[in-house]
Amino acid sequence: MSPQVLQILTTTNKSRSTDPSPTETAEVMEKLTSKDVEAVKLARDIAIFGYGEERKKTDVIEQRAFGLMQFAKVGLTIIAGIAGLISNSGIQNTPFRESLILLLAVAGAYLGKLFWRGAMVVRVGTTIKPLPDAHIKPDRSDVLKTQTDGAYLDALKMHVAKLVVYMEHTATWNKERIEQLQLCYINTSGFLISFFLFFILSLIHLFQADVCLTLPAHRFIGGAIFILALVADWLVQKSGLHLNDQT
Repeated sequence: MSPQVLQILTTTNKSRSTDPSPTETAEVMEKLTSKDVEAVKLARDIAIFGYGEERKKTDVIEQRAFGLMQFAKVGLTIIAGIAGLISNSGIQNTPFRESLILLLAVAGAYLGKLFWRGAMVVRVGTTIKPLPDAHIKPDRSDVLKTQTDGAYLDALKMHVAKLVVYMEHTATWNKERIEQLQLCYINTSGFLISFFLFFILSLIHLFQADVCLTLPAHRFIGGAIFILALVADWLVQKSGLHLNDQT
């Protein structure tokens, strides 16, 4: 193991640092064996491109999640308004009214979980701890340390090694963001389906006011659908069927 790698492994920093793990950096440094400056520069350019692409992916994922969070906020407001109208309406069919309220509860559950999943992606400004790549990234220390990393080739290799680790960190945590975003879409789909059922049931009552639901079957069905709404994304997450790195 080279002296520079040993120095990385033994260096400690008691203050909070945005540097990656010395072990991770050392592992990459071990593989940067070229003595050709131009070859190392090419590696740097590739690393910069890869890291930039991962940061772009992060921005796209967070923008989509934030948009769905805004959708959830508007949807919850609409549901609250509809629930108020139902409570003050002249619907005499108690099972029917209960069914409408149950469907609104299902839609509300999906929207609540949609907002939560979105917050797991867009963690800035929330009480949720940010993902590691939010602070394990290049900063001023990377610039200043080039003055103490030895000869140009050594400093260049150190820069490339850190870029590779930054890229890998971001790629790893982007996978978690993608997973949460896909669960956002699952909750969005659940909301749209339940709201569509609410719309269909309302139309049935509008054109066939004499249609009466039988007690207590609608409660069992509504309760089962509500429980499904609470665990739907969890079941999908456990099954792994939604996993896809494409955004």
